Amino acid sequence: YLRRDLRGLTELSLENFQGDSEIMGRFQEAAIFSRNRRMVDRLTPYIERGGVFAAVGALHLPGEQGMLNLLQQRGYPVEKRYLMDAACSGGRCFATLCVLDSAV
Repeated sequence: YLRRDLRGLTELSLENFQGDSEIMGRFQEAAIFSRNRRMVDRLTPYIERGGVFAAVGALHLPGEQGMLNLLQQRGYPVEKRYLMDAACSGGRCFATLCVLDSAV
């Protein structure tokens, strides 16, 4: 995250599965992908009203099933913002996503 390499962060996370693609796929669906869809569904009404700031874990941002892509598929222009120092404490870092315009 600190290197602004979301793809690399995803790859690093997946290394923990040591080649077990079935477990990796189940983990991704349960812990990342399904949560991404749910978070985007829940964010949408707030985005429509405007003035939304959403902070999510960095692994929820990248990829085809990441929140950035899911929001873009719904027609929202999205910009990545990195919060380095203020957002990292105790070994945990957070990423933000910024929807620039609620017009779909």
